[in-house]
Amino acid sequence: MTLKRLGWLYFLTVYPLRAAFEILTIQPLLVGQAGMVSLHFQGLNPATLRPVSGYALSIASANIYGLKELRYWEGQFNFRRRQIGGQWNLSGFGNDRYQEIHTGIHTGWRFNTLVTAGLGLEGYYLSIIHATPVKLAALSAGMHFYPQQNLQISWLLYNLTCSSLQTPHPVLPQYLIGGLLWQPRPRIELAAEFIQEICFPLSNRIGFRIELLPDLLATCGYQSQPARISAGLQYTRRGISVSLAWHNHLVLPPTLYFGCGYQY
Repeated sequence: MTLKRLGWLYFLTVYPLRAAFEILTIQPLLVGQAGMVSLHFQGLNPATLRPVSGYALSIASANIYGLKELRYWEGQFNFRRRQIGGQWNLSGFGNDRYQEIHTGIHTGWRFNTLVTAGLGLEGYYLSIIHATPVKLAALSAGMHFYPQQNLQISWLLYNLTCSSLQTPHPVLPQYLIGGLLWQPRPRIELAAEFIQEICFPLSNRIGFRIELLPDLLATCGYQSQPARISAGLQYTRRGISVSLAWHNHLVLPPTLYFGCGYQY
């Protein structure tokens, strides 16, 4: 490993919570749209259901900033049956000095054609070398509105409340997230999202998704705070999908995200 890479690794491990929680998803289709997490069922909003009844399995992985020592992986199971849907996810991030394991159980209800609401339970296991591991639990809540057939609005409170099994005053990032999605054409999607974390500046994100071919999706996006651009592709055939995304950084190397899944 070069001296420069050692410096990046030191930076990320000295401030592990900021590095880990800045990246809210590694699902390539979402990363390609600037990492939006409230508008699509693969994201974090328990109120955002699959568009049709059925099941979906997916896995994704990435070496953050190209460093093998910062491996991030995630698995998801999504389902929808009539007006009820849900998600179970499991992810891990870290290196020899810091490990974070996260699991979440989400469920949502479609009350009518205009609104869906959902709740989620998040669990975290944080381990830092030479320190006592910490177990954390948090609640999340979201809503998704459909005022028009081609327009969607979402709200998400992520890690809304937090409790620790070891310490009375745990520190866990809390987010207020709002999103807007517009489809001017059936194959084109434009979206915008803001993410406000209580201790960091507001991050605005815009994303674009287009169906190039019946089996091929392309995405691109831009986010502020920190300023980044992203792009991605997903190919789906007979329910099996393979996806790839690229996400840049102004200082650190770009990150490549890989994923695959199956829907039925």
